Amino acid sequence: WRSEDVSADRALDAAIDSMREDGSEIVFQAPVQSAGMRGREFLSRKSGEVFRGRIWIGEHFVYMLMVGAKNDAALRTDEVSKFFDSLVWY
Repeated sequence: WRSEDVSADRALDAAIDSMREDGSEIVFQAPVQSAGMRGREFLSRKSGEVFRGRIWIGEHFVYMLMVGAKNDAALRTDEVSKFFDSLVWY
């Protein structure tokens, strides 16, 4: 997927934009880095639900983890943080 003409930031922008095009409101986003890969953490709303997610751009793949809940408070728990931190890169 990766082209020399497309930076990781542009690919991450496109991923966030595709969620907007699908009807999500992006409430928050911030850069994250893991195992040398650039990524974004985001909070979005769609159809009465809230999602917290992380997207990373790897050499050949786009990785995404998301957690959904009925409200923002449910996504600010230790369990959600542990879920994101549990991803192990090989």
